[in-house]
Amino acid sequence: TQTYVADSFDKDALLMMAENSETTDIDFTFKNLCGALKLNLKGTGSVKNIIVSGNEGELLSGKAVACFTDDTKDGKEVRLPSMTLNAEGGRSVTLECGGISLSKDKAATFIIVLPPVQMKKGFTVKITSTEGKTCLLKTDKPQEIKRSVILNMKEKECDFRYNYIDDKGNDHGPGVEIGGTV
Repeated sequence: TQTYVADSFDKDALLMMAENSETTDIDFTFKNLCGALKLNLKGTGSVKNIIVSGNEGELLSGKAVACFTDDTKDGKEVRLPSMTLNAEGGRSVTLECGGISLSKDKAATFIIVLPPVQMKKGFTVKITSTEGKTCLLKTDKPQEIKRSVILNMKEKECDFRYNYIDDKGNDHGPGVEIGGTV
């Protein structure tokens, strides 16, 4: 779970690492392990939380192993960080927003840190309002989260409804708000 930060990301979510083979040199250059997804949302209502999941159940959270690997960038040999998530990891990432208000006029920015991952069938974003209504945004186009890069999505209108959305992200259509307890 990450915490909303206006026009930025949760500093505790963006993992970085550095290496140094010199025993006397104390200078380190830190490199990002993750990338991010940037959502730009308009609408009415207040956002309680946002859940991102890959459409093929990709691993997006949990314990990971990180290391530096040899690579080539712009024709030069470099050492870049990489990470592999544990197979028992989570299939979604939640951004807790605490009631950030949306506007019809100006988009609010939400940045969710994600591990480098190829989502060959896209991803789904479930946005829940403070009133318990949901807005589902989905793309079936291949998307890739790259290390140290923010994937910036176009502005989207968030239409909160009382839809039944199951735990797999399937939108079963509008429901009816009922008074009372079941």
